[in-house]
Amino acid sequence: MTQNAITNKAPGNTTTCLGRKWPRALLALGAACVALAAPVSSRAAEVVVSHYAELMYGVPWAIALDQGFFKKRGVDITGFLSSDGGGTTIRNMMASDMPYTETALSAAVSAIHDGLDLKIVNGAVNNAADLVWVTLPNSPVKNIHDLAGRKIAYTRASSTTEVLGLLALQNAGIPADKVTRLSLGTIGGGLTALDQGAVDAAPELEPTYSRNIEKYRVVFNVADVMPPITQHVGVVSTKFLHDHPDQVRAIILARRDGVQFLKAHPEEAAKITAQAYDMPLPIIDTALHRLLAAGYWDEGKLDYQAMDRSVAALHLVGAYPDQKVDWSTIVDESALPPDLRSKK
Repeated sequence: MTQNAITNKAPGNTTTCLGRKWPRALLALGAACVALAAPVSSRAAEVVVSHYAELMYGVPWAIALDQGFFKKRGVDITGFLSSDGGGTTIRNMMASDMPYTETALSAAVSAIHDGLDLKIVNGAVNNAADLVWVTLPNSPVKNIHDLAGRKIAYTRASSTTEVLGLLALQNAGIPADKVTRLSLGTIGGGLTALDQGAVDAAPELEPTYSRNIEKYRVVFNVADVMPPITQHVGVVSTKFLHDHPDQVRAIILARRDGVQFLKAHPEEAAKITAQAYDMPLPIIDTALHRLLAAGYWDEGKLDYQAMDRSVAALHLVGAYPDQKVDWSTIVDESALPPDLRSKK
């Protein structure tokens, strides 16, 4: 629809737009009336996805965009904004035209606790199969129990590697004070320290693990030593959810379409992801198949037990003040398809 089709001149200093009179100063820019008239679904937007094109959380999003699932569901998503996770993701989301994001559960509950008016609306990743601790091939460390009395790396305070690493040790019956934990800033920093003998084990996340699969030996996979724990969820501003529930629903459904395509066509999904991530296909293919076998990507259901474990882990490292969260106050399942909603 052109501007001329919806704008008519009116006497004085007003212009009639869609049957209403507006000050001409407000509509001084040529496209202003079009902008006022356009529904949200006609506006192109980008979604903030934590660690997109870096870690494997973003794979269903890349597929959904490539396959046109967003347009099929009636929402015009043109791409994704990555972030380093945590509060950065939430801030980027709040400043974007589409105030929805997939981010760490820890970032979501912390932001809501700090007073931001947000709602958790869907699940995304409910296990930690992408996170492993590795050691050198000739190391005497064979399993998680051998780490007692030794040094291990993690990235930063309250990071996934600290929270899940500490919880894994706890689940294995190893007291935190029996292991020296060193914050080394990045995954690469931990691997460098491992190569130099400064630590006995360091964390790796997919697809880095698949890239280095022949260089290091796995000490433990977090998913093998503890029950499922929620990593990522979908979060939206409460106002946007109230004003545009169909848009939120469309985003959730498009991502679900991406997960279903991933499961049905893993070879094609790997090619799409390798191109979107600008990474070698063999590495992405190995990582993708390993995580598919572990049930890594969820279609959107919220696993409240896995979420409880995540909050308990945050409390354990001092990153969250409470041991539990009243999910009924910060979760809204109204945008989920009926078959994915909780039975509670």
